[in-house]
Amino acid sequence: DGFLWVTCYGKGAAKFDDGIWEAYTTTNSNILNNYVTALAPTQDGNVLIGTDAGLSMRSSTGSWYFYVDGSVSYMSISTLKVASDGSFWIGTVDQGYYYYTTSTGFNHYLPATGFDVNVIEEGSNGNMWLGTDRGLYKFTGTHLNTSSVAEFTKLNGLSSNMVTSLYFDKEERLWIGYMKGTTASWIDKSGTIHQLNLMNGADSTTVWDICEDRKGDIWIATSGFGLIRYDGVIPHSYKAYNAPDNIKYQINDFFTSIGEDKDGNMWFGMASKGVLKYTLPIE
Repeated sequence: DGFLWVTCYGKGAAKFDDGIWEAYTTTNSNILNNYVTALAPTQDGNVLIGTDAGLSMRSSTGSWYFYVDGSVSYMSISTLKVASDGSFWIGTVDQGYYYYTTSTGFNHYLPATGFDVNVIEEGSNGNMWLGTDRGLYKFTGTHLNTSSVAEFTKLNGLSSNMVTSLYFDKEERLWIGYMKGTTASWIDKSGTIHQLNLMNGADSTTVWDICEDRKGDIWIATSGFGLIRYDGVIPHSYKAYNAPDNIKYQINDFFTSIGEDKDGNMWFGMASKGVLKYTLPIE
């Protein structure tokens, strides 16, 4: 719909439309909880809103709906993904994940006790990938059984089993970010895992999000090491100390999310200083 949606942990969600911000909290809407953790637009113009108390949904007409699984002690959502077939994938803290279609409703899958699903991504062939605290799982078609060994773990090439971010670029490489590491990885079409050193031996960081810009550069949001842009040759680090003077005091070094709008502008979410819009230079 052209809107920019932003999670505001502890302060609900917000929508940016034509220069105007509109916030949604428990005081002015029927959102379940102000601790919003994830957002995902549906194919029919609705917006899924994940909170640490269940799933809210705001329809394109402004109506609110919610889903909370009463069979679990808590339903803290960590990630949301609307697949190309219209199904919803909902990752949670400790409680595995949920899979929803209009014909089957919500189905809960808990492969093991305390199973965290941190991020979900879809490949061009419709396969779904789940990044967890136990490695990376791939689902082909309707096969949803995670009782088997993860597709990739540290034992066969990942930098860590704690996967925090996933992203498919235009070349169909699957980029992978980790909790408390010094590298990001990507898997090429042949299944080979490649490593990208982010900090040249510096202290570890967590990669919270990965995105590709219209030029083909890969942007990586980290905790403590700012933004990293990989141009295919070397990673370039952007932190508060080396930011342009006009934004130097408006950013910090903890970035949580990255997105691109329909005009090719990049939007970067920060932990404590809001969002930053960046327009790529024209070449």
